[in-house]
Amino acid sequence: MSWLVSGVVAAMLGTGVAASDGPPAPPPPPHQITLSPAQSAWVCQRLIPGALARIDGAQGRLDDKDAQTPGSAGWLNSWADRAEQHDYPGIADRLRGWAQHGTDRLGTWRDRITAFRAEHCQ
Repeated sequence: MSWLVSGVVAAMLGTGVAASDGPPAPPPPPHQITLSPAQSAWVCQRLIPGALARIDGAQGRLDDKDAQTPGSAGWLNSWADRAEQHDYPGIADRLRGWAQHGTDRLGTWRDRITAFRAEHCQ
């Protein structure tokens, strides 16, 4: 029985040392995606307008200062206040970060999608 335990320990130590040797492998390069004309039309006519509409809706909710509107800056800040009251400062910081920087993220997504549409859609 002791030979089994020592063999398992040796195997665990051996794989742990081998796994930690050397730098981590680089991530694989991105692959190019080729779309058919029908798929490209679907992306340009359906997917992009839908994504922009969802961004507009999220932006409208986030800009709302009312604490009763789920997803609004006021709602997030009220939840952050509750988290602080219950001694969860990490959660409160994350919620306040969403309230402060959500507009920037949505703007970045909108910019990327409109740039893609300008480059790839007619």
